[in-house]
Amino acid sequence: MSQFMPETQSQERQSSKGPEAYLSSEERKALQRSLSFPEDLPPKFKSWLIDFIAVNIPQIPISQIVGFSQFTATPSFIAPNEATMSQTYVDLATLGPQISGLADGKYLFLLAAQVVKGVVNDGGMASLSCNGSTPVDADSLILSDTSAVAQNTTVSRAVQKTLAGGGNNVVTMKYRTINASSISFANRSLIALRYGN
Repeated sequence: MSQFMPETQSQERQSSKGPEAYLSSEERKALQRSLSFPEDLPPKFKSWLIDFIAVNIPQIPISQIVGFSQFTATPSFIAPNEATMSQTYVDLATLGPQISGLADGKYLFLLAAQVVKGVVNDGGMASLSCNGSTPVDADSLILSDTSAVAQNTTVSRAVQKTLAGGGNNVVTMKYRTINASSISFANRSLIALRYGN
């Protein structure tokens, strides 16, 4: 009879005895201490563990999580140069930019436009209408010029808003002048970035 036990029987015997069959008392104490204080693990092991998880643990794309729409940017852009002489906020010949179908939640809106004025003391403003509300100057991007010099300037602004329109919110950029001369807006851009519920 061979004095050596088949490898499978040896493994079964060791597994039936538990960790004591593999580790000495001192080794078990060292392992328990290391797992109790993971910050003391060797950097080489931490690096290996990160690589192992990245390669072997399946990653779930955020798009696969039903209902998750935070951190998703929704853009809208209108290029034509269109003018208004209104001192109250109005739509230009081409509506918007407008973003519809936005879920309820907290948003960061990024507004941008190229504002063009002639040689008059005037300026232009663009602000947001949320679900049909009247835009306010406090949320506007603005080009205000007291000189008799023509201006063609790109202006941008970030605005925080909380939308609560029942899951189908509509946000529209609207425009006005300051002193009722003709001011035009081009390359109008609106981006909605949802960051919270």
